[in-house]
Amino acid sequence: SDATVVVGQKYSLDLSDYFSDADDDTLTYGVYGLPDWLISAGSTISGTPDINDVTLDGSFYHVDVMTTDTGGLVTGDSFKVKVINPNP
Repeated sequence: SDATVVVGQKYSLDLSDYFSDADDDTLTYGVYGLPDWLISAGSTISGTPDINDVTLDGSFYHVDVMTTDTGGLVTGDSFKVKVINPNP
């Protein structure tokens, strides 16, 4: 899910809200393209950007997510994260 994040405010995304398995198999998440201020742990991506993480001129961070179930089926999606400073 695309997001706009404010400098100094924590951002958190639970990937299990966006991915599920029809057979209720356990999913493993692979997350690629995370900026330095974001971390991935299990199904959660979180972090707090600082002033150096602000995206300028319409740019954004592009993050790819791949999930694999216990049967080996793979699916994925991507989203954009923009960081703004409300007090430039």
